[in-house]
This record gives sequence, structure tokens and C-alpha cells, in this order.
Amino acid sequence: MDYVIRVVSNDGEFLQITDLQNRYKGKIHKSLIKTEQFNLFYPNIPLFVEEKNRQMILSNPKYYSIVAPEPFFGMMYFSSVRSAKVTLGELLQIWENEPVFSIACKKCGGKSVIYRFGGSPLSGTMFETKNICVECGSMGNGADHNFGVLRSTRLNYKPIEPIAEKPDTIESLIETCKSKWEV
Repeated sequence: MDYVIRVVSNDGEFLQITDLQNRYKGKIHKSLIKTEQFNLFYPNIPLFVEEKNRQMILSNPKYYSIVAPEPFFGMMYFSSVRSAKVTLGELLQIWENEPVFSIACKKCGGKSVIYRFGGSPLSGTMFETKNICVECGSMGNGADHNFGVLRSTRLNYKPIEPIAEKPDTIESLIETCKSKWEV
């Protein structure tokens, strides 16, 4: 179910929010609010992993540095984890080099890549996995590994320098990926 809220202030990783009548107030992590950026970024992952687009993104700091709208992973008992943020370039490298971040799509059998996961650092239990098939675009195929394996693998990747101080917009990247190769 969708709700309409108003953001009162930005408190780092959290937003102070209220309802439209200003009766209820609260604090919510930014990743829990789906935005236009969310709707542009994740459904276009199949476009970004196409070889020609992947190479362009990895070689251009302004595209490489685009930060995913949701944290890459969440952990029980911790409200904020610094290494939870991830750039598009890091995601592309992880998906290419780390088999633990992909599974077979239940719909078409293609490669489904994990773009968000969460779990317990104590038990290794996963409480969330979000992925998308790069073949058919189907979302939500689960994961075959425990939280600790995915988290420790993710920590091997850091942004390549130089990281762009002002990344390009996701809209610009999508337009470039779609138009650059048209003949």
C-alpha cells in the first residue's frame, strides 16, 4: 500500500516525515521510501549489464559513481552501515566477478543478480534478497547463500579512483545507454 508523506527534514541517512495533515510525525530510513530514482535505477539493470553499456559505465567516472538509491545491504541490530552504499560501477564489477551474487532465474533460467540483501551478522540468516533477471527482467528470485558470505564478498569492492564528485544522473545514463548504440 502506498502512503503520501511530507519530508520535514533530512537527518543524514534518515528523514523526518509527517502526514499531510501534520498529525503524525516519524523518522524513517531513506532506503524505505521508493522514489523515482528507485523506479529508474533497478528496472534498467538489464540495460546497464549489456556488454557495450557495462564497458562505458566502468570507464566513465561520472557513470561509475552513480549511487544506487537503496543501500546494497542491511544488517539486523545496526541502523546504518557505511559500506552499505554502492555505486553502479561496483555493482557491475561484483556481478561480473562474484558468482555468489547471481542465481538462475525461476522464470526463464537466465542470470538473476542480487541488488539488495539483508540479514543477521550473528546467525548469517538472510531476511531479504532483491534481485532482477538480466535476461527477462523478472524480479525477486531469492539467494542461495547466507548473509555472511554475501557481506564479506561485497566488502572486497571499493569505488575505483577517481570517483566523480558529481556523478551524472540516472536519467542521463539511461538515455545514453539507449541512444548511443542505435544506428
